Amino acid sequence: MIFFGLLVITSFVSTTCIEYSEKCVCGKQNVDDRIIGGKEAKRGAYPFHVAFLDSRSDFYFCAGTLVNNRWIITAAHCMYNENLFSFVAVVGALKMTSEAKKSHRKYAIEKFKIHPNYTHSPYFMYDIAVVKLKSDVVFDNYTGVACLPSNDMSDPEQIFDNLVVAGFGKTSADSLSSSEILMDVDLQQRNQSECKQIYNRKRERYTDKHICANDQGKDVCNGDSGGPLLTRRRGSLFFVGAVSWGVICGGYKYPSVFTRITAYEDWFKQYINEDASICLVK
Repeated sequence: MIFFGLLVITSFVSTTCIEYSEKCVCGKQNVDDRIIGGKEAKRGAYPFHVAFLDSRSDFYFCAGTLVNNRWIITAAHCMYNENLFSFVAVVGALKMTSEAKKSHRKYAIEKFKIHPNYTHSPYFMYDIAVVKLKSDVVFDNYTGVACLPSNDMSDPEQIFDNLVVAGFGKTSADSLSSSEILMDVDLQQRNQSECKQIYNRKRERYTDKHICANDQGKDVCNGDSGGPLLTRRRGSLFFVGAVSWGVICGGYKYPSVFTRITAYEDWFKQYINEDASICLVK
């Protein structure tokens, strides 16, 4: 089985009410107008996409999604072998070339929390984690936040239209390294009964806490782990899934599996409300 994270690189709860900020809006793409079968993303298209880099080597190993000025949501398997000093976060980057990395604004990590029920082997279950930055993100035209799912997006049987994924993952199954350019690709969601039939023949590894999606010749791959699965509604991008696992990159028979964000809202909101404000949907 191919797991999308490159795992060889190796709190406290706040009950504060959510503070909404009128200074920013979520889910906006600052461009006028992919990852296997995808195309190069335009600068400002995904200002909330987060790249995690190894602190010593600058090696890109996983992705996440900025949901407010201090907090990122990612996959638990991305954080499994990490510590507070082993990695940094870059927000809204378009390129991961050696030259581009020299100019990236890198944010240090204050803490991170892996879901307490996460299982690392043999399959990633409860594959979600939150990461807190030491300082507020500086927002501009190329950095922003994704919208968290609205209340009408919680039904596990719901099929999302206009799905897109962005990431620096491999652009073909036989690639030796991740992409140096942020790519994006449109995907089609598969229904839950189909995904359960595909993946639960011998044991349950796909549940209603997951979303599965791909398309002919289009998919996520190694290096896209933790990154956002997005749906467009009312002119904004809503963060509905995080890249988790799959069997083979680009194989239509086996769709990629994403952590369903709405399934974990009660868990992650107890953390992301801390020392942070939520951008409004407009």
